[in-house]
Amino acid sequence: LLGWNPGTSQEIFSLQELEHEFSIEGLSKSSAMFDIKKLNWMNGEYIRKMSLDDFHNKALPYYKKVIKND
Repeated sequence: LLGWNPGTSQEIFSLQELEHEFSIEGLSKSSAMFDIKKLNWMNGEYIRKMSLDDFHNKALPYYKKVIKND
C-alpha cells in the first residue's frame, strides 16, 4: 500500500496477512511515491503465486475482448 509500512521488510501480503498486519500507525504523513517498476514486479509476484485456474478465471474477461472466434 502506498503510504503504509508494516514495520518489516515484507512487501508481498495475502489479503488475510494484510488484514492482520495493517494498522493506522503504519501510515506515513509524507507523500507516497508511485513506482511503476515496483508495481509491475509486485503484479508478477502475485500472478506467479496464482494457480493456473485462478489466473485463467481472472484473465478470461480481458482476453475475450481481444480474441474472437469466427
